[in-house]
Amino acid sequence: MLGAPRGYDEDVAAAFTPERLLEWRDKGIFIIQSESLKECIQAGKSVLTLENCKQANKHMLWKWVSNHGLFNIGGSGCLGLNFSAPEQPLSLYECDSTLVSLRWRCNRKMITGPLQYSVQVAHDNTVVASRKYFHKWISYVSGGGDICEYLHKDLHTIKGNTHGMPCVFPFQYNHQWHHECTREGREDDLLWCATTSRYERDEKWGFCPDPTSAEVSCDTIWEKDLNSHICYQFNLLSSLSWSEAHSSCQMQGGALLSITDETEENFIR
Repeated sequence: MLGAPRGYDEDVAAAFTPERLLEWRDKGIFIIQSESLKECIQAGKSVLTLENCKQANKHMLWKWVSNHGLFNIGGSGCLGLNFSAPEQPLSLYECDSTLVSLRWRCNRKMITGPLQYSVQVAHDNTVVASRKYFHKWISYVSGGGDICEYLHKDLHTIKGNTHGMPCVFPFQYNHQWHHECTREGREDDLLWCATTSRYERDEKWGFCPDPTSAEVSCDTIWEKDLNSHICYQFNLLSSLSWSEAHSSCQMQGGALLSITDETEENFIR
């Protein structure tokens, strides 16, 4: 299954234990529950419906992704609004489709799209977009928490060939959509991502910030001062701002360099 958390058993609903759901929540994956109706959104082949949350499955798992997208793990597609029939049942589309609107905003438990359309529930329990009233949604995983807590944050790449551009999630690689960094295709087991939606088409990529990379080895992304045994990372072609670089460095368990020692300055030079 594309993008499924490791260890997921597609055929056994019992795999959705509270502990597993909390593990997914930490990765930004959640189940969307109607606050008033107490049922959860499930993506079908053509429409989205409300179903019993206790029968959780991969088609109930969602994640906020790049460009304000809402990605369904089981369906490997993004929630889209078709302007030619905006109040028809909502469905999933390719996450880089230009035929529909894939941008959604999350505020005060409401999911809103363009032109004041928001995600609602029809009488037959199908999920639709409407301007008539505002339906509130919560996270089933966290027992009523706000789904707006899981909004996507840019993850800026290291090295690669795009000068620090952020990952685009999901991205397609080897005919699969990836909603997080992957080790697939690399013999060195380093995490990477594409910086456009389709890697095979554009071949734009970079490494992902990994807090364990310096602990394991300084060889690929880091360089070690053999005297001080300190690892340094040089991103001379990066176009990141100071705050972006600071955030990326913190994600790797490091800090931006401030030279206060002559020996360190000589190594940098």
